[in-house]
Amino acid sequence: MKKYDLIVLLGFLLIFGIFFVGSVSAFNSEESSIGNFQEVLSSASRFVGLNYSGYIVEFDSLPIAQKKIELESSSKRNEGRFLTKIPVINNFFVTSTNLDSKLLDYENQINLEHEKIKNAIFRKVPLLTKPVASSSGEFVSNEYTFVFNGISLDITDGQAKEIEKIKGVKKVWPNVYVHAFLENSVPLIQEGIASGHLDVDGNDCGKTGNKCLTGKGVKIAIIDTGVDYTHPDLGSCTKEQFLGGKCEKVIGGHNFVMCNELDGEGNCISPGIDEEDPMDDMGHGTHVAATAAGDGILKGVAPGAQILAYKVLNSDGAGALSWIIAGIEQAVKDGADVISMSLGMDCGTPTSYYYGVFSCNPEDPISQASDNAVDAGTVVVVAAGNSGPAEQTIGSPGLARNVITVGAVYEKDYDDFFVPCVPGEKLPSNMGRFCGSNYPYSDTNFPDGKCGSDGKVLCKYFDDNPRENQITSFSSRGPVFWTDENGGYKALAKPDVVAPGAMVCAAQLLGTDFSQHNFLYTSCKDDRHVLLAGTSMATPHVSGVVALLLENNPSLIPLEVKSILKNTADDIGLNFFDQGSGLVNVVSALKSTKTLIVHLDETSYPPPLIMDIIGTVKGSELQKYELYYKLKGEVNWRLICSETQEVDDSVLCGDFDTSSLQGGEEYLLKLLASNNKGDVFSDFGLIIGVKNYVLRTCEDLQNIKKDLYGVYSLAGNIDCSDTKDWNNGKGFEPIGGDLEFKGALDGKGYEISNLYINRPEESDLGLFKRIASNSNVENFDIIDFDVTGKFPVGGLVGLNRGTIDGVYAGGKVSGVVGVGILAGYNSGLIINSVSEGEVSSTGGGGSGGLVGFLFTGTVDNSSSGADVVQFIPREADYVGGLVGVNALGTIKDSYSYGKVTGFDNVGGLLGVSSSGKISNSYSLSSIVGKSFSGGLIGDSISNEVTSSYFAGHLFLKSSAEHVGGLIGSSVRDIILDSFWDTDKSGILISGGGVGMSTIEMKEKNTFSNANWDFGNIWRIDKSGIINNGYPYLIKSIPPALKLDPLLTSEILSFMEDSFDLSLSIVIQKSYGNSWRDYREIVGNENYSISPKDRLNLAEIFNNKNVVVSEPGIYRISVLVYDSYGRVVTSRYTGFVIV
Repeated sequence: MKKYDLIVLLGFLLIFGIFFVGSVSAFNSEESSIGNFQEVLSSASRFVGLNYSGYIVEFDSLPIAQKKIELESSSKRNEGRFLTKIPVINNFFVTSTNLDSKLLDYENQINLEHEKIKNAIFRKVPLLTKPVASSSGEFVSNEYTFVFNGISLDITDGQAKEIEKIKGVKKVWPNVYVHAFLENSVPLIQEGIASGHLDVDGNDCGKTGNKCLTGKGVKIAIIDTGVDYTHPDLGSCTKEQFLGGKCEKVIGGHNFVMCNELDGEGNCISPGIDEEDPMDDMGHGTHVAATAAGDGILKGVAPGAQILAYKVLNSDGAGALSWIIAGIEQAVKDGADVISMSLGMDCGTPTSYYYGVFSCNPEDPISQASDNAVDAGTVVVVAAGNSGPAEQTIGSPGLARNVITVGAVYEKDYDDFFVPCVPGEKLPSNMGRFCGSNYPYSDTNFPDGKCGSDGKVLCKYFDDNPRENQITSFSSRGPVFWTDENGGYKALAKPDVVAPGAMVCAAQLLGTDFSQHNFLYTSCKDDRHVLLAGTSMATPHVSGVVALLLENNPSLIPLEVKSILKNTADDIGLNFFDQGSGLVNVVSALKSTKTLIVHLDETSYPPPLIMDIIGTVKGSELQKYELYYKLKGEVNWRLICSETQEVDDSVLCGDFDTSSLQGGEEYLLKLLASNNKGDVFSDFGLIIGVKNYVLRTCEDLQNIKKDLYGVYSLAGNIDCSDTKDWNNGKGFEPIGGDLEFKGALDGKGYEISNLYINRPEESDLGLFKRIASNSNVENFDIIDFDVTGKFPVGGLVGLNRGTIDGVYAGGKVSGVVGVGILAGYNSGLIINSVSEGEVSSTGGGGSGGLVGFLFTGTVDNSSSGADVVQFIPREADYVGGLVGVNALGTIKDSYSYGKVTGFDNVGGLLGVSSSGKISNSYSLSSIVGKSFSGGLIGDSISNEVTSSYFAGHLFLKSSAEHVGGLIGSSVRDIILDSFWDTDKSGILISGGGVGMSTIEMKEKNTFSNANWDFGNIWRIDKSGIINNGYPYLIKSIPPALKLDPLLTSEILSFMEDSFDLSLSIVIQKSYGNSWRDYREIVGNENYSISPKDRLNLAEIFNNKNVVVSEPGIYRISVLVYDSYGRVVTSRYTGFVIV
């Protein structure tokens, strides 16, 4: 396999105390410093989110499983219609007689569509590489038609962007890696009855003499690291017997792992293995399979069930998304009754490794495939993940709507315990999380993690003295929030149930040693069994329970199974978003003879004032349903509506008035439905109230953390000078904590000044820690701030996924990696914004005047005049006047003009950029750099650069290499109609673009001949007043003038006594080399101020007429007179072009 363009981190969902982290590899090291760029991305990988290999291409048409449901629904609607009985036109309708042929026609249509789109892709991107270990030799790695419609390709980021434009392509997704979730147990969910001893009534069959349920006849698909079918608990088969189809326990499977091991640079060093042999080479899948259906010394939940093994994770416990989807599709085709997946992506939080690159939600490829498998008739059981105890930490595919998402509890009491150690010696790394100074119960523990003087150290399991049925700290929690394709917030209640997942004893792959990851993972029973923990272990418990239910009642459909499990689970007294419906109870589930399907759909945030609540209540014996709501933490439920008719994914209760909901508070929804036997079935949902706030003080700003969903506005200027003394010198606490800001802030043109943050060891720093993808922060100045942090660090926000519009930021920002005046990291939209001030970095990575790291985001119509300085020489600095590091981002109609100082990878606009788009942008910066330094971009890889230029100074240090007037180093770039000033820069060479003299750079024909748009985007001022005669951008300003940031600041009183002053404000228009008054805005208005008062010009401008009626170049003149008519101060704004 070719080098992975950007490799993702994927660990195992085992709570090993470590993550298996992939490195970031070179794009092309021929003439690029990208090898060093990888190190920066790797060091910042906590928020970069770039672990993927190639892409998954989703097609427009429905997958076959969804189309089948659509056709079946049409067939039912058409049943008995008169027209369907007329032979001539019968075939125009879907009926029970032609359903199969219609589905076959669609399958043929899908196959033709695949060939057509693949040919289009090959024509569009003719240099596609062959997949690893592909037996067919085609350029397609995997192909899907049944539970997902699309293909996976081993392609670059640039190629992916081209493919997304092809007709028939719905979306292109990064092929991110998925990992296993690993962190006794059957009797706990069977009310003390041993495995294999339950009868059809949920009693002990050894006592009743009734038939014992073991899962016989049910096939469980284990989609994991493979299964050791030679293990005594799993059939004791040989490879020859398995491949010959002669095994009774593990009866089939497939190996989809195309690369079993990567080297440090992302190259596949162990490609391709036997596609028909899903033998485990890690141990996780073997343990999972035995927990669900083992039948040996230890028995699983369903010892009579058979296993289908699908190897989709390699020996490191990591696997590409494309492999998992292939496993799901194959399992459905092979007739699996249950799919068990103890794997996923820990992308439920903004601190995950996928943040900003892969948006985990119910519509992502793996979640779609999982839900479509459910629609096809297969019960899908998925681990919630091991990212707890924080809320909103469930990842894909656990957040798929119709799967059964499983959290973990303890199956018995565990007490803390002492472990012998050598006094004074440091504890081993595999004990560090659970013993010693990180677990300070013993006075003998040294603060540096050394063994106590008494030769023992106190240790715990995963929680302090955990008790039976206690949810584990590592179990991921709900609820699930995401942004849909239309930009709206959605909320869904998860997990569904919990099951035993801590210290589970089951089969061990021979030769594996899990204790190297965690000292708690030791052998049990014998050397062929091991204790492991994680939601990975909880999931197969539920998969086994499903097998017992299906043996007892094969006619159950997946949604009925899910409803039974949720409504017979034991409430263990926790928050729904921690425990779901509770601890799964197979005895109660078997006794549930009648079932209703009860389901609440996701809800929107903010909710409409009058809201329809959508869901499903159906079943042949429905009596009625009721929908309630309550504030989270309250006891009493309030009725919304009560109905008696079935509802299938439609309105349960209409016209619910949300105006009384408290802003930012979570409200639980509870749907109750009863049948004619008196059985009650339920489901839960979530609504979040919205509230409007007015901010007047810095304390008000700090209190935004109390409602991260609120809608905020400034009532006036806010001075945060006092924050320097807050929190023992740490200053202001950035808004958001562990969660994103999901509300809105409109500054109304006011300013926030003198914000102080001094937290050099903390990450995600700024006024906001993180801004979510559907949030808007707009229309204010944040000035004179001083912010110090680790990474990412910005004056306004550490990590942005939302929209920042019309913000002026001016101040000082310093950090290690990912440092920018406005934002440390941006994968959202920054538009109409300006930054000035000082940026300093000590870590050598991603410092920019506006943004430190730009990943998949956009900077539009924005500029920076900030000075950016890298203090400590490093192998690569990535310093840019506007953006330090860009990957997959877009910069348009933007410019920089400050000083940029670094060593290597220094650019006037961008330090380093990969697979980005830069258009209609320029830099006038003064640059000091060494190797890989350029006027516009220092190091450029696979970018599209159009209609851009550099006209600043470029000073090079000794021994500089790969330098250029426009581009320092260029690899696989497309650079069109772009220029640099050879006279001013002193540089005659470049990695791209055309060098021009100063005279030529100030001639309109130079650029109009290169097809620059001088009607809508660019202009040149022949007088040389604007931009010193170089091309400038026509900013998107309407006829009503926007005030320059200087003008909206305040005028100090310099007098010793109170005094009166008068103010004159006039719009002036440029007429070549002179300015003339155009319109008076304020004419000698009188104001009285005291010493040290400030006169707020923004307030004076309120309700003033600042409209101009004709195109031109304008400025605003401000004159302040004292009572004697003397000019106290004068000020002119910058130029405004209309």
